[in-house]
Amino acid sequence: MSTLTGEQESRILESEEELYSFFQRFAKPLGRRQVGIECEFFGIERETGQALRYLGPRGIEAILSRLAAVFHYEPLLEEGHVIALKKGETWITLEPGGQVELSAPPVRTVFEIEKQLETFVHELHEMEKYFPGIAWLSVGIHPF
Repeated sequence: MSTLTGEQESRILESEEELYSFFQRFAKPLGRRQVGIECEFFGIERETGQALRYLGPRGIEAILSRLAAVFHYEPLLEEGHVIALKKGETWITLEPGGQVELSAPPVRTVFEIEKQLETFVHELHEMEKYFPGIAWLSVGIHPF
């Protein structure tokens, strides 16, 4: 039984329409519905498939710093090290597995999400000019 309904007893729904109605009671009005995206990318050495380290001249910190400089993100520091970037409501964060995550603000359509993702992928590919031999994998876990 859901604790969100305030109903004292649960009961078996008898139709798809009842199920639909149940969820509609908690849904935002159509005009206020939005979609959002979070996606992760692993930086690797193209030649070996090895994950990029955080520190060093070809590390994730250096790449985040370059992203900030080139694309006007505000770097967020922890103990003097870049751990995230922010521009408006868009965040680029460092995840525990070393992956870089895009957290974009909610938008009204999937086409706007597509544009957010295309923009970020373009920015990552631009980093290959500054860090030759790196590549980005858009997978949930590091395959190597």
